[in-house]
Amino acid sequence: MAQTSNPDPHPEQNHQADDAPDDLAILKQVSANDLEAFGHLVDRYTDRLHRYLLTSVRDHNTAEDLTQEVFVRVYRSAQRGTFDEQSPDMASWIFKIASNCLADHYRDRARHRAQPASDLAVPSTDGAKTALDFQAVAGRDPVEIAIRSEEDEAVRRLLDRLPASQQEVVRLKVYGGLKFREIAAVLDCPLATVKSRMRYALSRVEQIIAREKR
Repeated sequence: MAQTSNPDPHPEQNHQADDAPDDLAILKQVSANDLEAFGHLVDRYTDRLHRYLLTSVRDHNTAEDLTQEVFVRVYRSAQRGTFDEQSPDMASWIFKIASNCLADHYRDRARHRAQPASDLAVPSTDGAKTALDFQAVAGRDPVEIAIRSEEDEAVRRLLDRLPASQQEVVRLKVYGGLKFREIAAVLDCPLATVKSRMRYALSRVEQIIAREKR
């Protein structure tokens, strides 16, 4: 009997190929002052951008302001035609803009006051518990922990204990919903480096959880 070939040997690549033309078509409409198309773009990326920005700034109002600033820059860039059609996809391009917005935000804040991010309040979005039950999650995959508890303060505090480069990969992957290839484009680094940082980050989280449950 002949073997059935895998119809989707590279699901991530095929998924991206399906999505990219749609995103690019929307962006071209935006460049032609199509506000309805821009509204579709906002609907598509608002939640992902807000989650990603919130895990860094730790304040909902600030995250909302930054999300709006990202879309302002996206719109202006579309009007100038500065989107690189050779970019992996629009998600990488938008999150690159978001990363730049974060950098500008922290530069502005540093000029006015020096306050560590860990000192900022971490508001609860839905009244969720503020302490992670490490015993309950013992033995689970760290990715599952992060995804299932993405609004939990304790998970954000776990991220604070990782090196900055690993934090950014986790935020883009878990909260921004980007693929590794897209993260590599955002960070301007090799794909292997992104995967390595994620692997080390999850290993570090496992170690922290193991210590906390003792």
